[in-house]
Parts: sequence; C-alpha cells; structure tokens
Amino acid sequence: MSKAPKIDGFAVEVIPTFRRGSTVWAAWLTEQPTAKAEGGGYDEALKALSARWDEIKAAHRAAGQPIPTPARRRGNKRILDTIRRLGERKTAPIF
Repeated sequence: MSKAPKIDGFAVEVIPTFRRGSTVWAAWLTEQPTAKAEGGGYDEALKALSARWDEIKAAHRAAGQPIPTPARRRGNKRILDTIRRLGERKTAPIF
C-alpha cells in the first residue's frame, strides 16, 4: 500500500467521480477546502491541485498574508503522559 499523497504537508484526498458517463478525478486538500481541482486521471488531478495550491500561495503573498500551514498533529502523547502520571501517584484508598 502506498503512502497518502501530501502537498506542503497537507493531506490530499483524491476520489473518482462520475459525470455524464465519464470518470473525473477530484482532488482537494483536507484542511483547505478552497484548494480543489479535477482531472481526467489520478496523476492529472494531483498536478492540477498542486498548480491550484501554488496559485493560492501566490495570492496570499500578494495580499501580504501568511501562507496557510497544516495543523500540527499532537496525537495522544500528552493524554497518555497525564494518565501515566496519575497512575503512578500513591494515594490513600477512598473507601
């Protein structure tokens, strides 16, 4: 199984859609709903999405705004550390 494609750290979703008897591939960045593109094939849709993302970044630069970045995934490490610390505490029984 291959790794999911990414563009500048953003996860990419690519699915086939059927329109008027033909297959069109739709691609978009999962955290940036405005960045979406279509193509006749899987690779074509990814290339179109990459070009669209470059246009969006250029528009942000031209407007003087920061370029969007993907949200940092923290996972469960902080929660698991807290549970581990609570489990290590020596407390008197409640009952």
